[in-house]
Amino acid sequence: MSSTWNATTRAAVHEDMITGEFSAERAFARPLSEVWRGYSDPALRALWRSVPGSRSRFSVDFRPGGREVAEGIFAPSGVDETIVSTADFLDIVDRDRIVFASSLRLDGVLRWASLVTVAFSGGDSTTSVRHTEQFTFLVYDGDGENDVAHLRGGLNLQWNRFEVALDSLRASTSQTVRL
Repeated sequence: MSSTWNATTRAAVHEDMITGEFSAERAFARPLSEVWRGYSDPALRALWRSVPGSRSRFSVDFRPGGREVAEGIFAPSGVDETIVSTADFLDIVDRDRIVFASSLRLDGVLRWASLVTVAFSGGDSTTSVRHTEQFTFLVYDGDGENDVAHLRGGLNLQWNRFEVALDSLRASTSQTVRL
C-alpha cells in the first residue's frame, strides 16, 4: 500500500480503490446570512453546483433527507462525457453545518463516493466555510493521484463559482433597492 500526504490531504491506494480525506477552508468577506443563503437557496445553488457544459440539468431538495442532482455533458478534452453528481443531505443545521453523502458517475460508471461535512462560522462581515471530505475512488486513472487532485481542485473551482453567484445576488439586490 502506498500513501501520499500533505497538510490537508491524505490518501491511501488499496488493491482496487483509493480512500482518503481532505479538508479545506475559505474565508468569504460576506456575512454568514449571505453565505448560508448561497448554500441553501436552490436558485443560487444551481449557479455554482450545476455541471458546466451542454444539456445541463440541476435539481435540489435542500432539507435533511433531500437530494441534489447535477447532470450534464461536458467535453473538457473535446470528447463528450456524461456527468451525474448526486448529494443526499443527511443533516442540515441552519447557518451551522451541512452533512451529505455524494457520488459522481462518469458515463454511467460510479467513479467516487464521499461523506462531506461543511461547517460555517462567522458574523456580520466575514464567514469561514470549512469543507471536510472522506472519499473512496472506485474507478480511477493510473495511480489515482490526478483523480484525488481533481476532486480537491474541483472544490476550489466551485468556491470561485460560489463567489460569482453571491455577486449576482448582491447585484440583483442593489438593482431592486434602486427601483
